[in-house]
Amino acid sequence: MSSIAIFDAHWSTRGGGERHALMIAQSAIAHGHDVTLLSQYPISVTKLEAHLGLNLSGVTYELLGPLDEHVVEASTRFDVFVNATYRSKLQPAAKKNVYVCFFPTPEMMNLSPWKVWLHSRALKYLEQHPTLSLGNGWHAPEKHLHQTWQWSTGDGEILIHSNAEQPVVLSLELGRIGQVEPYALTLNDSHGTVVYEGIHGPQRERITLSVGPQTHRIHVRTESFRVGGDQRNLGVSLFDMRTVPSSAIVRSVSKHVSWLMPEPSTWLHAYDLILANSQFTQEWISRLWSRDSAILYPPVDVTSSTHEHQKEKIILSVGRFMAPGTGHCKHQLEMVKTFAQMHQRGLVQGWKLVIIGGLEPSHQDYFDDVLSASYRYPIEVIPNAPRSVVDDHLSKASIFWSATGFGDSEHTEPWNQEHFGITTVEAMATGCVPVVIDKAGQKEIINPGVDGALWEQRSDWIAKTVSLIQNPEQLKRIAASAIVTAQQYSDEAFTRRWDELCRMHALL
Repeated sequence: MSSIAIFDAHWSTRGGGERHALMIAQSAIAHGHDVTLLSQYPISVTKLEAHLGLNLSGVTYELLGPLDEHVVEASTRFDVFVNATYRSKLQPAAKKNVYVCFFPTPEMMNLSPWKVWLHSRALKYLEQHPTLSLGNGWHAPEKHLHQTWQWSTGDGEILIHSNAEQPVVLSLELGRIGQVEPYALTLNDSHGTVVYEGIHGPQRERITLSVGPQTHRIHVRTESFRVGGDQRNLGVSLFDMRTVPSSAIVRSVSKHVSWLMPEPSTWLHAYDLILANSQFTQEWISRLWSRDSAILYPPVDVTSSTHEHQKEKIILSVGRFMAPGTGHCKHQLEMVKTFAQMHQRGLVQGWKLVIIGGLEPSHQDYFDDVLSASYRYPIEVIPNAPRSVVDDHLSKASIFWSATGFGDSEHTEPWNQEHFGITTVEAMATGCVPVVIDKAGQKEIINPGVDGALWEQRSDWIAKTVSLIQNPEQLKRIAASAIVTAQQYSDEAFTRRWDELCRMHALL
């Protein structure tokens, strides 16, 4: 039997990504393998098991230190290492290493659409340049909204991967956000030579330096400090790193458009297998990472709700409240506007719209806008509902709406799309007919006219919904087909596919 480690930096989220990873654990345990969950903070396997509806009996748990190097060191003790951390660039060292990719979200997601367009066209001219990756001395990545950064411990390594005979020009964005005192920054090359030193304020600043062609490692050194109850030694935050082209002309331009530089991807070489959660994600892995991947659709608990419940005249939406431009927006405000139009035209007499979703304080203003727009209409908005309330509404609702990606381009803003659609499948499993946007992962789930409906424009959205409302027998027939289709994404289907991938890639 083999030993398997599964790492997720966000176990406490207990969402679809965590269930995806833990289904791998459940399957491996059923085959008699030794499974260990790795975490950088205390977790309760029992709570994970109960919340996600899994059987993790026999799974062990190991608490690691806070640095990436602690995870890498632990990985050497296992036959198989599975990294299920979103946007992780960890480089494990097990005998076999697997990366579960929910979407290959690039740092350029922070850019405006025209910059993304230009980046995609400039990339082919820049992809041969030296690349960078992080070595020892860095804490796990942190994220707020779209921004990601990593704190050093006071001595963080940046590895340079280059076969060039000319000097390599590096561009680093560093800072101590949240602090007020200036700090001394020193950069040493692999020979110990000081290649940069200076005094910096806490704000984010970009520095550019040139190192010799034989330099393969840079040490980012600062005095370390601690904040409040945080037990970590903190040095400086790294927000961005990239190499600058050797061409003097392009190098000059890059000082003003540093976002054109390609992102380092050498960390991908550590993985023997990359798993995509959909065809849509698989296509973008190929485009952004130039790597092959295998599809392992997320496991969906298609038995948790009973579809025998009497259906009511309810249109349901389930998803987090996030303002447009700040993340994975579900566009609940657009749903309210659409339903309001239908109500004003007398198309939804006797029907109501129910919108359920998680709400964080940072998105309160958007939630208030949704709530305000829903007044005077039969619309119910429920924030932070317990799972029992979600399941109850899924069992009663007749139609399910999803508008993720509305107004966003699949080509320039793919990260704003529904990369699969777990909630859509959950709705289908209860006989709740999906009427969802014709984009990204949703297109892989729905067979139009058979088990749901797809729309592109608001007018089409309204027409497809009204057609179902006005044809109860058609709604009933499609609901029955939706229940059947949902079984394709069951826990059992996930296990069969995982076992198949293990055989194909000689993992276990």
